[in-house]
Amino acid sequence: MAVEKILLVLGGEPPGEDLLHWRFDDCDLTVAVDSGWLAYRKAGLLPDILIGDMDSCGETDLHNGIPASVRVIIDSDQNNTDFQKALNLINSDYSPHEIVILGGFGKRTDHLLNNFSIISGIQNEIIVVMDSDDEWIRRVTPSASAEVRGMEGATISLIPQRINTVVCSSGLKWEFDNEVLSWSTQFSQSNELVSDFSKISVLSGSLLILLQK
Repeated sequence: MAVEKILLVLGGEPPGEDLLHWRFDDCDLTVAVDSGWLAYRKAGLLPDILIGDMDSCGETDLHNGIPASVRVIIDSDQNNTDFQKALNLINSDYSPHEIVILGGFGKRTDHLLNNFSIISGIQNEIIVVMDSDDEWIRRVTPSASAEVRGMEGATISLIPQRINTVVCSSGLKWEFDNEVLSWSTQFSQSNELVSDFSKISVLSGSLLILLQK
C-alpha cells in the first residue's frame, strides 16, 4: 500500500507538543517506535502503529491495554534496533514518498550516530527528514534534492554520508559547484543561509543537511 508521508517518533529527546501535533496532522500514517509511544500519549494523540520490543514504552499502558485502533507489533529481535524494525515494516507494507522522524536526537550519542547510519541505508528515492524543536535534518541523494527554507543568517552544515559526495548549492554563504565532500577529509560546517531559500543537490553519494532553527 502506497503512503505519501509517514511519521516515526523514536525514543530520544521528546519533541515539543506543538511540533508533534503539526507533524501528526501533516502525515498520512503515524508510528510510535517503542518509547516514542510516551510522546504521543503525553500529547493526547494515538499513532496508527506501535512497534518495538516494548521494553520502555510504559508498563502502565501495556498493563491497562492499548486502544484497539492502534496496531501493536511486538518484535523482540535483538539483532535490530527498534528504529530498524520500524523501517523494515515500512519497507514491507508501505511505499512512502517521505519519512519524517521525531525523537531521534538527545539522550545518547551512540543512538544518534546509529540513527544517522540507519538513515543512510534508506532507499535513495525516499525523502528523509529528522526534526526537533532546535534542529532540522534532511537527507539529500541524487534522486532527492532539497529546498531549504529558513531565516537569513541561519547556520547550516552539510555532512556527507559517502566517501565522495559531489555537491551543488545555491543560497549559501560558501557555495558548492560540483565540489567533492567526504566524511574523512572535508565537510561544510557552520555555513550560512544568505536568503530565506536555498537549494542543495548531490550528483553522487549522499549527505545530511543540518539546519539550526
